[in-house]
Amino acid sequence: MGSVTAFSAYRGRIRPRAAVVLAAALLAGGSSVPLAAPAAAEVSGQASGAAVFLERELTRLGHSFPSTTPGTVDGGLVADTLIGLHAAGRTGETFSATTDKLRGTYYSATVRTSGLTAKYLMVARRAGVDPAEWGVDSAKQPVDLVARLAGTLDEGGRYRNLNAGPYDPKRDLSNVFSQSLALIAMHEQNPGAGQEAAIRYLVRQQCPGGGFRAAPPSADVGSTCTSAEANGGVDYTAMAVWALAETGGDPAALHEGLDWLRANQQDDGGFVAEGASNANSTGLAALALTKAGERDAAGRAAGWMASVQAPADSAEPAVTGAVAYNAEKYLEMTRDPAAFWSGTSRQDQLRRATAQAVLGLSATPPTDIPAPPTDGDGGTPGPAPGGTPPPGGDGAEVTPETRTAALDAASVSTAAATAAVTAAANRAAAGAAVAAPPPAAPPTVPAPGMPAERAPGGVESVGRADPLPAADGGFGAFLRGPWGIASSVLLGFAVAGAGYFLAVRRPGGRG
Repeated sequence: MGSVTAFSAYRGRIRPRAAVVLAAALLAGGSSVPLAAPAAAEVSGQASGAAVFLERELTRLGHSFPSTTPGTVDGGLVADTLIGLHAAGRTGETFSATTDKLRGTYYSATVRTSGLTAKYLMVARRAGVDPAEWGVDSAKQPVDLVARLAGTLDEGGRYRNLNAGPYDPKRDLSNVFSQSLALIAMHEQNPGAGQEAAIRYLVRQQCPGGGFRAAPPSADVGSTCTSAEANGGVDYTAMAVWALAETGGDPAALHEGLDWLRANQQDDGGFVAEGASNANSTGLAALALTKAGERDAAGRAAGWMASVQAPADSAEPAVTGAVAYNAEKYLEMTRDPAAFWSGTSRQDQLRRATAQAVLGLSATPPTDIPAPPTDGDGGTPGPAPGGTPPPGGDGAEVTPETRTAALDAASVSTAAATAAVTAAANRAAAGAAVAAPPPAAPPTVPAPGMPAERAPGGVESVGRADPLPAADGGFGAFLRGPWGIASSVLLGFAVAGAGYFLAVRRPGGRG
């Protein structure tokens, strides 16, 4: 890893005035000209098929996706999906309508989530929306995405999560996902702005083996990862590699992170988070590998994702083109597609897996596609050609020689922002035990987009995915919650006791 001077609790830190100067530099310049998307015909059939599945789902669900909290929108997942559609060249009516819907979604006036704000800024850049006119927040104030994201940058280079009231590091769930997203979004907006402090903060999260930890302990946020800590994870490392490759920051750290990713790629081309190769981790890794110029490894990763993609001749048309979370879920989906699709949690998992998979599939076309999993081989893909290609392209086998310059450009414009929430949510839905990634202090919760059947630890919810803060529920929401129910029960006992006391004290009531 590049030489980085560790400092504890921001000793030797940048003075507050310097932090203001950095934020001002980020705010200066920039453009609302949309980032170029590849032509739909220039991406692989697998990427197009996955994108078409996501478009169908957005149309079916009113150009938005629900979160696990009834009545609320998962803005992080919607942003991930829009970034993926742009990467696949699908920027037509569905893309525009969904962007418009997202701009009107609840945006908290008091909570500043750096990862989610970065995702929205990436969407704005792809949609040609002026970031200074994104929408209004819950206090009816204009939302300037660049200004709000710059406002989360602290003097140590950390893009933080800010809650109402005084800053409390124990409540700050920002992590490598949100830091990487912010670096990428700000670089896209203003490539000339210096982000050295933010890059140094990111590199301090790199462990001696080359992988990146989730976040530092809240009691020592200026610390550098040591050999005593867990040696990183695929999702965090992929996001960090993508950010370093995009910004050109710290080549030594970039190469060590890249070496770590290559060393952790499975024989089938996939990447493992818990137990077996999964689409979320593999999609992020494929994108990061592409950004760093490792096209062969990226192609094999895309090949694994193609092997768990629903074929064009699926008995349930609704799943066509979707990428299953892992081999086990692929077998469930293909064994009885209609039954599989009947479960809303499985639909949600397919959307989350496909949203991140399309990033990798669009970055580099699949190569060395393993045979789809079968019951006979225990769900482990083998080294053989893939099955029926999904709709959206001709599905012709792609080799390194057939990759085009247009695809290279497409991969550069692809936003890998997904969130960690999405992958973590999918792992929870798959029944895997989700282990919270290190920080030593209170467990970190995923940062850019983590809504799911349960929130995984450590990911700022990025994709893995930043959930939108729910609107204030008021007294009714309190009564529906566990504390409200408990309070109602206690109140009932109190009323009953008071009634009994009054009854025995009334005249004639004594013996």
